[in-house]
Amino acid sequence: MHRERCRLCGACAAACVTGALEISGRTVTPEEVVEVVLRDRVFYETSGGGVTLSGGEPLAQPAFAGEILARCRAEGLHTAVDTCGEGAREALDALIPLADLWLFDVKHLDPEAHRAATGRSNERILQNLRYLDSVLCREGGPAPAGARLVLRVPLIPRINDTPENLAALAALARELPSAREMRLLPYHRFQEDKYRRLGREYPGTDLVPPDDATVKAIRERLAAEAGIIVGIGG
Repeated sequence: MHRERCRLCGACAAACVTGALEISGRTVTPEEVVEVVLRDRVFYETSGGGVTLSGGEPLAQPAFAGEILARCRAEGLHTAVDTCGEGAREALDALIPLADLWLFDVKHLDPEAHRAATGRSNERILQNLRYLDSVLCREGGPAPAGARLVLRVPLIPRINDTPENLAALAALARELPSAREMRLLPYHRFQEDKYRRLGREYPGTDLVPPDDATVKAIRERLAAEAGIIVGIGG
């Protein structure tokens, strides 16, 4: 298979009689998304949960994401946005009035270490995070009443679990009045099989998921230093 020639046209999947090749995903409208969402309304009402727009990246499609959120809110559903924070300020402004909860990823506080690990600077991410916090704290602002901010930290061994980064993360959390909770997402290798099926080399072969004791110690340290609730997973 010559993956370097792929133009994502789908012709090969359509011609594959065995079904060995397939297109993952499809194009949908906001109306179609909400129609599917509403099938589980009873579960939201029973659990107190709601709808979360996740990755990809909602900030990359603000008009599409905004229409889904608006329709969900019109149906009385709780709404959440799960974001890496790398998006235009205009996209953030468009979604702030429509989200009851923000799940905001913070991967590394050092700009160069962040670039080395992700290929991008963290400058705009942190600018957006601080801006979002300021809006959520603004009385009478555009955010829904009671809108919350939760920091989510993918915990990657030897990448962002260093004492220096943990101290910087705690300091950041103390700066953000609206962030009263942090969730640690310990590194795992569930995605390795996806790389294999895509014919790509998995870059994290030398990384070992942290054990429970290590994650617990980090959680306790961050909770003490940041002064907020720190949980694991979710």
